Amino acid sequence: MTSQQRIGAVVAITLAAAAGAVLALRPRPAARRAEAPVTAPQTAPAPGALPRDPLAYVPASTRILAVADLDALRRAPVTRRWFATDPSSASARCQAAIAQRVHTVVLAVPRLPVDDFAFVASGDVTPADLEACAPGAEPVVREGVRLLVVRSLRGDAGAGGGTLVWTPSGVMLVGSRAMVDAMLERGFNAKRGVAAPLALEPLRRHLREGAAAWALALPSGDRAPADDALGSVTGGALSAAAADALTLDARLLCDDGAHARRVADALGRAREGALAELTAAPLRDLVLRARVEPDGATVRARATVDEASLAGVIEAATRVFAAVPY
Repeated sequence: MTSQQRIGAVVAITLAAAAGAVLALRPRPAARRAEAPVTAPQTAPAPGALPRDPLAYVPASTRILAVADLDALRRAPVTRRWFATDPSSASARCQAAIAQRVHTVVLAVPRLPVDDFAFVASGDVTPADLEACAPGAEPVVREGVRLLVVRSLRGDAGAGGGTLVWTPSGVMLVGSRAMVDAMLERGFNAKRGVAAPLALEPLRRHLREGAAAWALALPSGDRAPADDALGSVTGGALSAAAADALTLDARLLCDDGAHARRVADALGRAREGALAELTAAPLRDLVLRARVEPDGATVRARATVDEASLAGVIEAATRVFAAVPY
């Protein structure tokens, strides 16, 4: 497994754990809301500079967001072995060198059903690092900012090929051209002080402090059947604390306590169905150990994953992640 795949797997499993339940839901009808006011970002960049905060590049309407603090995951006994370098080839060594310079990775999914996604990575990657791994980067100057652009990460992808953009603030954007363009525009809007707030921002108060990885999700807004208990879910938040084990704590937000109880019952029935179909032992154990219970107007799900179980779950996530064209 390459370093790139390891990082992808860690973020992918965070996304899967947080958003799996929400993605399975047929969400409630979206109430029409007033246009969000245009405000300055929470941490404004220096005048003329692009922001260093990777979240400043995430499009405001993003439906799913997963964030991994790679430094914290490298330190934690339960996850640190997934960041071991792979010296088997020059390419692997190159990827490992860049990975060591990345501190935070953000995965953004713009809409549901999922048809696209992109990464934002922040750290200390230099132009020399980029040239060593992806020679031929094209310099582009925009609003006085010098960017480096690597186009068509997959040579056979045609117009849908991937794009990587390096910024002098230490942030790199990776994804489809459309997603990278949207993220770059968002970053320049933050630079101008006119970035709209993230739709997911109100959910952050449900995260646990000090999480090494976390994720937020909003439903698509499609109309739910009247008899669908899960249609009352208005969002989801997951925190993952990493130490000797990975502790997952997720919350699904509902309209009220009565709906939360209905959602908890529906998830209990869904879990029984999932157990009948799961063949991978680590995934079955994780589902069996998870505690799901209503908590006020939310449904809380908690689980603890030890290193051995996490290895099996991440291997499965890596196989899925590696098969996605990006």
